[in-house]
Amino acid sequence: MAFRVSLQFAQLAILARLLSPADFGLVAVSSSVVILCQSLNDLGMGSSVIHHRTISREQFSSLYWANVVFATLLTLGLLLLSPVLSHQLFQLPALQEVLVVQSFTILIAALGQQLRIRLEKSLDFAVIARVEILGALTGFVVAVAWALQFRNAYALVAGYLVNASVQSLLLYLWTPRTWRPQWRLQLAEISQHLKFGGYVTGNNLLNLIATQADLLLAGRMLTPDTVGYYSVPRNLSLSLIGVFNPVVTRVGFPLMSEIQNDRERLADTYRKTVAYTSALNMPLFLGLAVFAEDVVAILFGADWGKAAVFLQWLALWGAIRSIGNPVGAVVLAVGRAQRLFFWNLGLALSVPLLLFFAMTLDATALAVAQATIALTLVIPAWYWLVRPCTGLSLSAYLYAIAKPTALALVSVLLAFWLCDDINVPLVRLMSGVAVGAVTYIVLTWLWNREWLYAMLKVAGKTE
Repeated sequence: MAFRVSLQFAQLAILARLLSPADFGLVAVSSSVVILCQSLNDLGMGSSVIHHRTISREQFSSLYWANVVFATLLTLGLLLLSPVLSHQLFQLPALQEVLVVQSFTILIAALGQQLRIRLEKSLDFAVIARVEILGALTGFVVAVAWALQFRNAYALVAGYLVNASVQSLLLYLWTPRTWRPQWRLQLAEISQHLKFGGYVTGNNLLNLIATQADLLLAGRMLTPDTVGYYSVPRNLSLSLIGVFNPVVTRVGFPLMSEIQNDRERLADTYRKTVAYTSALNMPLFLGLAVFAEDVVAILFGADWGKAAVFLQWLALWGAIRSIGNPVGAVVLAVGRAQRLFFWNLGLALSVPLLLFFAMTLDATALAVAQATIALTLVIPAWYWLVRPCTGLSLSAYLYAIAKPTALALVSVLLAFWLCDDINVPLVRLMSGVAVGAVTYIVLTWLWNREWLYAMLKVAGKTE
């Protein structure tokens, strides 16, 4: 996971020096449209496969081909709508060709989607990790090579397409033969999965409407280069979430599905999940916010100075988002998809409107609104999702978040204070990382030792 995220950082750093902010902005808008379509492509059946304890090969085959057929229809639909979306909705003629090419990632990804879900259900994460690393590596090489040769937005799109293609191919090759789909599509035998998946699909779509609204609105209301200055720090924050959270949710979803009837154990498992996630993520995101100018100068280059203010606020947004990320896993694990549906419905109806009003002020207000909305939703999310699904009390939930956050904040602010007089960005950032890391480890040893022991155990240093 760390290697894959490191590749993402390296790709951002290299391509930011080869492509313009407008190129990144154009692809950011296209990606948002494609991601919305991809939220529909498995009809929620992947979550249903994990939730139900057993599934026959015949059912799995029907699920696989239903997924592929629907992804094909989505791809064709997006191809047909690309002129309307590009010329009329976003008023970006250059978007059409990018959208046409990138739309094929929907179908390509679908060819490996159910195979990936099957591996997750069997907890075979080593295979998934190898697939993702090789996919990311080949996508990285292609994107950089394309950018060096042509210096246009298609470098990003080419990287996405190759990444998705390699992952789907390897998932098929490395999946046990007994799991590979037969030529079979019987909707009647997967009806229970379609019913369960209906809520999950609705959840995914509504959630993505709320989470992608910023880029979709920015694509309509801002210039492509401003969208680029906003989207690159946004992607950086999301990449940091990808360092630890996918491991937590992938392992946590099947585990919490197994103990869904043991409320006390489930509450304790979720509390630890939130506490450990906060302890891992908070130092990263708070450090990113405080040292944003240095990070932008080093990672993206001098031409990206306007992105620093966006990174400061989007790092805080990412910090809060990383805390709430595991809630989807526990809600689906206990089979309460309907409750998550109504939560996401509320977000889909309110968040885009709030972001629209923020964007009428200026582009920076969009990033400020993202962080403010995320913070405002912490307690409502506990009340509507965490409490009824796990029974975890508000005090225990907030304490699991507050303790590592306070330790991280003290560490980061001390690092900034001690290193602020250093004039060279790289030296200042490296010194800040060193001071902050040492301080955080010491504070954690004194006041959050449970997490430190858990991390050492994971690393194989304790029994």
